[in-house]
Amino acid sequence: MKKIIIVYILLIASFLIAEESKPPKKVRFVGFPFGFYKPETSVALGFGGGVYFKLPNQDDSFQTSSVALAGFYSFKNYYSLVLRPDLYLNLWRSRMVTTLRLENNDDSYFGLGAHNSEDDEVIYKYQRQQFVFEFTTPSFFVDGLSRGLIADLSHFEIKDVVDADFVQSPELDNDYKHDQIGLGFRLDYEKRDNTKYPIKGHYIGVRYLTFREEFGSDYEYNNLILDFRKYFPMGKTQTLANQIYSSTVSHDVPFFSMSGIGGAEIMRGYYDGRYRDKSAIAYQTEYRTMFLKRWGAVAFANIGSVYSDIDEIELKDFKASFGIGGRFLLIPEDKINLRLDLAMGNNSFGFYFIIEEAF
Repeated sequence: MKKIIIVYILLIASFLIAEESKPPKKVRFVGFPFGFYKPETSVALGFGGGVYFKLPNQDDSFQTSSVALAGFYSFKNYYSLVLRPDLYLNLWRSRMVTTLRLENNDDSYFGLGAHNSEDDEVIYKYQRQQFVFEFTTPSFFVDGLSRGLIADLSHFEIKDVVDADFVQSPELDNDYKHDQIGLGFRLDYEKRDNTKYPIKGHYIGVRYLTFREEFGSDYEYNNLILDFRKYFPMGKTQTLANQIYSSTVSHDVPFFSMSGIGGAEIMRGYYDGRYRDKSAIAYQTEYRTMFLKRWGAVAFANIGSVYSDIDEIELKDFKASFGIGGRFLLIPEDKINLRLDLAMGNNSFGFYFIIEEAF
């Protein structure tokens, strides 16, 4: 993993040096501390934030680049660190997104399918190191269309299962570890008026990855993600945002790479990965308004499910959630919000305090 980190640093540095040696323009910092307590991790302290800027020689036609950082450390030596530079480059007007994830944390596994219950929960401690590289360039023939390549390298290892007697899945083994290496492509059709807080327009995203033993992966499987978003303006500062999301994996898939719903972006109100299977689908709608100069509010509703085969899915399998949230405009020039969302699902609840919108 040390080699991956070194390559990661050299890769970012080489692209920035290739751009120009001048410092970036209009640099803005945002961030906030946070803390939480769980019996498994004890007291934890963390930080979330980012740096937003434009590279030299870029006018307003370029999107704002950013370097996001989030992480925590607990008194029981649990930690999570995610670093995500998102750079809009002068070179071919390309975009480079890289993600470095280092974790020594715990997670919950409820089994596969849409019919498990809270009694099925198994808590396990794991370590993960992941590096994702995405590089896209715009099409010269279709306005708004870009295409590019993806590389995903990760190592996952289960360190301890809290309730080993209850384990019903052979995947949850104290000796379980594996490497995962995948290559793929992505297509993006971007017609929104702003990528951080859209009022109107639409976005279509296609993301495909294949993991193969020839690449050095312990598992062989494919992952296809489709993402469609549409924004209906309801005034200068109001919009009705909609998203249809689907994820499908095939062949020999490890349980933690299964498609799922839940978390801060897809199906708020449910634990991230609360429901997992080979396929997941979700529809989300959200009303957004800015009623004061820098303050706003949202109301949202979601519906989604997971399934192993499209022929097996039934209406009763779908889960619903809804919620409300507040917004504070951190960076007016780029329409970057700090969001606080409260969401309710079926016998579940979610609280989210994050920079930028869910979709």
